[in-house]
Amino acid sequence: MKNLILVFVVLTAPVLLHAQLSEFSVDSASELLQMQCRQTMPDSRQIESEIRQSIVKELKDSVPEDRIIMGVEFKQQKPEVLYAFELLVSPKVILADQVKLMLRDPNTSNEDRETWQNLLPNLDFIQHEILKTSDGSLLPFKSSKASYDFKDKVPAGCHDVICATKAIFGVDRAMKMLLLYVNYNILASEYAGHQTLGTEYISAWTDKELNSLVTTFLQVPENMDLDFEGDGLSHIDRKLDVSLNTGYLIANATMMFGNNWSKEPDFMKEYIAFHELAHRLAELKEVNGGLPLLDKWSKVTGWAVNAPINLVSIYAKDSVKEDLAESISAYRYVPKKLLKISPARYSFIKEHIFDGKEFLTASDCEKWKWNGADNPAGASSVTRSAQ
Repeated sequence: MKNLILVFVVLTAPVLLHAQLSEFSVDSASELLQMQCRQTMPDSRQIESEIRQSIVKELKDSVPEDRIIMGVEFKQQKPEVLYAFELLVSPKVILADQVKLMLRDPNTSNEDRETWQNLLPNLDFIQHEILKTSDGSLLPFKSSKASYDFKDKVPAGCHDVICATKAIFGVDRAMKMLLLYVNYNILASEYAGHQTLGTEYISAWTDKELNSLVTTFLQVPENMDLDFEGDGLSHIDRKLDVSLNTGYLIANATMMFGNNWSKEPDFMKEYIAFHELAHRLAELKEVNGGLPLLDKWSKVTGWAVNAPINLVSIYAKDSVKEDLAESISAYRYVPKKLLKISPARYSFIKEHIFDGKEFLTASDCEKWKWNGADNPAGASSVTRSAQ
C-alpha cells in the first residue's frame, strides 16, 4: 500500500506559476549550467549501444523466448527486456478504478479494505486539484484504454524489442524512454499513461521535452538509487482546459506536467523537474531509512514552531515539504548559496539525503557514480542494468 499512499502525500506539493518561479533557488540559466558535476545528455546511438551491451552482460544467464505482445512478434528476446516493452505499451489502471476493484473484491482483507476506503477522499482531492476547469467544473475520471495493437506500426522483420520500440516511438524518443525506465524505473510512454489519470488525459512528450527530463534525471547520482517503481512520467493532455494547463499548477511530484511547464525556458523546465524529484528523494530516505525525516527537518529549520528561518527561496515559504524540496534542489544546483544562507539546512541535507557527499567542487564529483556521458569518475555507462 506504500506506493498508493505516497501519491497523495506528494500531490499536496504542486509547483506554482511565475509569480513565485522567479524566486526559486535557481533563477538563471547560468547558475544551472555552472553547477558542479553537471551531466549531459548521451546521444541515441550511445544509449542504444550501452543498453544492448548491458543486456548481454547483465542478462547473460536469462533464457530468451518468443512472444507476441500487443500484436508485435518477438523472437529470442530476454524475458526481462520483453517485460520492459510490455510496461511501456500497457495502459495503466487508473487509481479510481483500482479503488473500486479492491473494494468490490471479496478476497480483500478487512485491513486492506479500510486502507482502500480511506483513499476515496483523496480521489476527490485529485479531481479538484488536476481536473478542475477554468469555469469551476470538474472533468470525470476516465478509464484507460484496454490495450493497443502495434502490428501495423512495427515492420514485419522487426522481432527485437529495441527495434520495435524505435518503430513505435521514433528513434530518439524511444531511446530516452528506455534510458528512463532502465535507470529510474519510470515510464514516460503515452501508451502506459499515468497511475492517477491513465491514458485518456495524457499527451505524448516531444523529443525536446524528453531532453529536459532526461537531463534532469541524470543530475541525480546513481548512488541515490532513485526508483519510481514503474510509475508514470506524463504530460497532461495539451488540449484540456484544466489546472495543469490553464490554472496555477505547473507540475506535481507524482511527475505530471502541464502546458505551463512546457512554456518555461529550458533551464526552468529542468529545475522544476528536479524540484519534483527532490520530493521523491526525501520520501525514499524516509521510507528506506525509517527516519522521521520531516519531524527532524521541522526542528532544525523552525517549522516545528511555525517560524522557519533562513529559507533558500520565496517558494520555500509555502510549506515544510516545499522548503525541503527547494533546499535539496539548491544543494544539488547551487550548494554554495544554500551553505551561505542556511548552514543548518545544508548540513541536514548532506547527512540525511546525500549520505555525506557534496557538490561544492569538481573533486567532489569523483565521489559519486553517474549515469551521464560526462562521468567525472571515468565510467561511461548510461545504464545501471537491464533489469
